[in-house]
Amino acid sequence: MGEQHHRFVFAETDKNLSISAAYGFLARMYDPDWYVVAEPEEYLRQREVMLPRFGNRQVAGYRDLMLHDAQEFISSLGADGRFEISSTLNTVLLRIAAGCFLGEAFGAILTPEFGELMDDFAGGLTFLPRWLPSSRRRRADRARLALRAIVADELEERRRNVPERTAEDMDFLDVLTSATYADGSALPQRVVVNLVLGVLLGGHETTIGPIGWMLVDLLRNPGELELVRAELDAVLGDDLSPTLAQFMKLKVFDNALRETQRLHPPTTVLARVAVADIEHAGYLIPRGTMVMVTPYGAHRMPEVFEEPARYWPARYTEFPASLNGLINFGGGNHRCLGARFAELEIKVVLGLLLREYDFEMVTAGAKGTSGLGPHHLTSPCFVTYRRRRQPVREEPRTAAAAGES
Repeated sequence: MGEQHHRFVFAETDKNLSISAAYGFLARMYDPDWYVVAEPEEYLRQREVMLPRFGNRQVAGYRDLMLHDAQEFISSLGADGRFEISSTLNTVLLRIAAGCFLGEAFGAILTPEFGELMDDFAGGLTFLPRWLPSSRRRRADRARLALRAIVADELEERRRNVPERTAEDMDFLDVLTSATYADGSALPQRVVVNLVLGVLLGGHETTIGPIGWMLVDLLRNPGELELVRAELDAVLGDDLSPTLAQFMKLKVFDNALRETQRLHPPTTVLARVAVADIEHAGYLIPRGTMVMVTPYGAHRMPEVFEEPARYWPARYTEFPASLNGLINFGGGNHRCLGARFAELEIKVVLGLLLREYDFEMVTAGAKGTSGLGPHHLTSPCFVTYRRRRQPVREEPRTAAAAGES
C-alpha cells in the first residue's frame, strides 16, 4: 500500500500486469473480450466508443433527468415514513442510470423483476473459484441470460425504429446501435449487449454503496450533517431545479462524499496478475503472482490520512495532499469512466433528500458487506424521515432555460 506502489500498479496495467487474468469472473459474467477484461488493444477500441458519453458536457446534460427522477421519488415519500436504504435508493439509481444512458423509453423495462435480475446478476462479482458450488453464482448465470435477451430485444426495436435525433441529442443506446470502431468496422451485437449491461451494473455499483453509506455517516456525525445541510440551504435555497453550477458549488458536500468513499470504497480490492517477472521496490514479483491494491486498507494509512478512523470531511481542505491517497475509482487508463456521473448523481439524489427531510436511524449498528466484492450496506438497514420544509412545486428547468451552456 502507498502512493508509490499504487502508481506502479496502475502504470504497469496492460503491460506486465494483467486485469483479464485477475478478473476471470467478469469474463464469465460478460465475455472474455468485454471492455474491462479485454486484451489491451480491444479494451482501447471499446473505450473510444464509451468515452464520449462520459465527457463533462454529456454528464452535465444528464442533470435534468436526475432531477426529474429525484423529485419524483421525493414526491412519492410524502411527509413522513420509513424506508430501507439500499433497496429503496437502488430503484431510483437504476432508473436514473438507464434513463441517462439508454434513453427514457428504456424506463418501461425497469420493472421490479428487472431490478431483481440486476441484483442476481451482480451476485457474479466474486473471486470465489468457479469449481466451488454457489447458488449465488447459479442465479447470476440465469440472470445473465435473461438480461441479455431483454437488452438484445430493446436494441433490435431501436434499430427498427430509429428516432430522429441530432447527434447531440442521441442517447447511449442510439450511439451503440450504429457504433463502429475507429477502423469503420461495426461493433458485434454481443459486444453492444455487454456494454449496455456493463453500464447498468457499473452505474449501480459505483453509487449504491457510497450514497447509502454517506447517509449513514452523516447521521452518525450530526455536526457534519448540519454543515452539509447548511450549505445545501445556502446554495440551493428553495429551488427544486438547481443548475449544474449550483451543484458544483457544494464543496462541503464534496468533502463529505470523499470521506465516505475513503472509509467505504465501492470496491475492496483492485487486482492484477503479473504476466512476467517484475522487480519493484526491491522485491521480485514472479510471473503468475496475484497483485492487489486495496482501497479499503490504503484509505486507512495513518501516514496519509491523519486520524484515519475518524469521519472528518474537512481533512481535504486542511490537508489537500490527502486527496492523492484516494484510489476508490482506480487509476491510470482503467480509472472508472463513470466517476463524475456517479458523484453528480449522488449530489442530486442525496442532496435533495437531505434538504427536504430530517432522518433518523432505525437499524442500530449498520454494517457493510464482507469479502472482496463491492462494499455495500448490508440489508435491511432502515431510516425514518420527516419533512423539514414545505415542498416547492416547480417543474425542472432545462439547462438552456437555466442559462447554462
